[in-house]
Amino acid sequence: MGRAERLTTQIKAYDRELYVERDGEGKLCVYRKSKRWETYHLSDNCVLRFVRPTPHFIFALTHDWKASGRVVDWGVEPILARLKACDLWQRDLAEEIIQDEEKRLESVARERQNTTESFLLDFRKQFAKSFNDVNTSTMSKREEKRRLGDKMIKGI
Repeated sequence: MGRAERLTTQIKAYDRELYVERDGEGKLCVYRKSKRWETYHLSDNCVLRFVRPTPHFIFALTHDWKASGRVVDWGVEPILARLKACDLWQRDLAEEIIQDEEKRLESVARERQNTTESFLLDFRKQFAKSFNDVNTSTMSKREEKRRLGDKMIKGI
């Protein structure tokens, strides 16, 4: 069993439509089994359409993963890692975008909270000095704020 067959068996465990084969230059490449529709117009009223199997190039096993690169003997793990990174058939892009946006919003909220907290800590002495003359002993501390709002609405 050659290297292409060994890699094909490993890659087929990830996705059964993928396989490894040599291209025209002799480089190992990963392909996907696919089909394409071909249309032939035989006459004005006669159109022939059929499906033809077509391999789709995924990437080559080279130093830059392109067909024009230098051949490198990659192991199975880097190949599978590359497949998982670029395979859109197995990934849920919408879910990834939603998760990235949620992470971004959380970091923005955390940054805003940290900025506000640091601002208040920096200016605490000035605020304390400004409100030093405010007498809080005459404020009612027993009544809940909710009940105070009720009295204002009812006019009591």
